[in-house]
Amino acid sequence: MAASLYGPEEAQSAFWIYLEHEQGALERVSLELLSKARALADAAGWRVAGLLLGHRVEPMVEDAFAWGADEVWVADHPLLEPFTVEAHTAIAFQAILRGRPSVFLCGATPNGRDLAGRLAVRLRTGLTADCTDLRLDLEKGGVLIGEVTGFGGGIVALITMPNHRPQMATVRPG
Repeated sequence: MAASLYGPEEAQSAFWIYLEHEQGALERVSLELLSKARALADAAGWRVAGLLLGHRVEPMVEDAFAWGADEVWVADHPLLEPFTVEAHTAIAFQAILRGRPSVFLCGATPNGRDLAGRLAVRLRTGLTADCTDLRLDLEKGGVLIGEVTGFGGGIVALITMPNHRPQMATVRPG
């Protein structure tokens, strides 16, 4: 695999969550990811940030804070609503390069999967898809462990990306 655009030594100790929304409200999966990231971040002494893209999204910032975000990066423009993967990828790519999070999470929704896949390619990093749980290995410097089930839950795979940043995963709702 090619070297990612930044490595573990350049990454900030932070979880970033792509905040999906519909009709002026954050999607449930985004709230779940904020909550999970908050729990992992508290144990590690990391920060949690939300990435909120769209138009007229400012009212949702407070909800992100209420669900565990320490900060929210906002891009508000009429061309960001409705969701188009090209526009959201371009903005998210620039934000990630500026903020350099160690972990970037998206919901395993149609939009989240599309966005995460395109970002992983642009950032030259890996992507653990359809996780059912996440852990953080602090003994290995904050390596994200994505749990992925297969064959109806009969097999559990633990996937890591110790040398690439951001560590990216999509996580199933619920």
